[in-house]
Amino acid sequence: MPHTTFAASNSLIEAPPPQYESLLSTTAHVLLMDADADTLCQRVFEAIRGPLQLDVYFHYLVSEDGTQLELASSGGNQTVRDALGTTLQFGEAICGTVAQTCLPMTATHVLSSNDPKTFLIRTFGIRCYSCKPLIIQGRIAGTLSFGSTHRDEFTSDENDLFGLIAKQVTIATERRMQNARLREMERLATLGRMSATLAHEINNPLETLNNILFLLRGSAADAESAEMLTRAEEQVERLAEISRRTLELFRGQKQVPQSVNLSQLVDELAANLHLPAHTRLVTSLEDSLIVSLVPGEMRQVLFNLILNAAHFSPEGQPVTLTLRQSSGFAEVRIRDEGMGISEETRRHLFEPFYTTRAEGGTGVGLWISREMVERAEGTLTFESNPDVRPGTEFIIRLPLAN
Repeated sequence: MPHTTFAASNSLIEAPPPQYESLLSTTAHVLLMDADADTLCQRVFEAIRGPLQLDVYFHYLVSEDGTQLELASSGGNQTVRDALGTTLQFGEAICGTVAQTCLPMTATHVLSSNDPKTFLIRTFGIRCYSCKPLIIQGRIAGTLSFGSTHRDEFTSDENDLFGLIAKQVTIATERRMQNARLREMERLATLGRMSATLAHEINNPLETLNNILFLLRGSAADAESAEMLTRAEEQVERLAEISRRTLELFRGQKQVPQSVNLSQLVDELAANLHLPAHTRLVTSLEDSLIVSLVPGEMRQVLFNLILNAAHFSPEGQPVTLTLRQSSGFAEVRIRDEGMGISEETRRHLFEPFYTTRAEGGTGVGLWISREMVERAEGTLTFESNPDVRPGTEFIIRLPLAN
């Protein structure tokens, strides 16, 4: 019985085999259409499956976080189609290996193989398989592979054709990514203009509120009323500061970071924060951690994250706020004990205007918070996996000042 053979190559195919020029023209026309990756790949496969005697195809794309491959399109039979959306690690199976090495691979006589890399395609009854990398600007973007369940080998001309089709799909993928970036830039520009307009319009009402609160202070009946007026003035001033920062950013003006005792800033914020009645804030803070940032921006970030955590906390469960030094960074962790974040939501969590809250959610809080943390040369990430344990934890890491 013939042994399974693998072939890998980094050679470039410049021209199609003459008998396939018409077929390549058809696939190129298909890929000019404005459609998603799955739709385009299905149409390409339908154009070539008959002439090339193909039975299945798989199209993986690198996930947004760059840690794995996600099956963006597949077809040929229902079993293969049902695999849509599954993931593959770099170095796993043939497609994962191609993504790791950025070199194409061809496997022949697969059903006689005991090689672990062919296990996945053997489960689909595939007998020969060709996988090509999709490389954009020197970086792996995904893979495209074709298989047959009726024969054990592809010809060299067929393999060359697969390489050219992969190049066509690469160009279509890059175009789609560029269009997505342009749409995102347009959306962010619109958001900036809208934010600047709102910030400008609320300045006059804020000034009026501040004057009213000042006049009321003189008529406070008791200490409790005076304390409530003080809190109201603090919140009006906070709104005014946010408005000022928004207008400065829109005008291209940036506040200069300064050395700040983050421990003191967090402690003062926690002491003056008023959470919903059903939850409480538990803190554990390491002293004297000095970082470089804009204090008002960091207060806004912490305020957003703590209130978000309180919103999703079950009644009686605490929101935990910790501040520790970790490998040259100040690390702030804010944890709730809620249900956690679904896989679908985790993919879009930091996108502007994305929200899962039916009421009161604008979808910009987390996006703005991450922008502010990154301006301080830090990172804002989160950990949440409801399948393992409840709760969500947001982590801010900021470099300690020398």
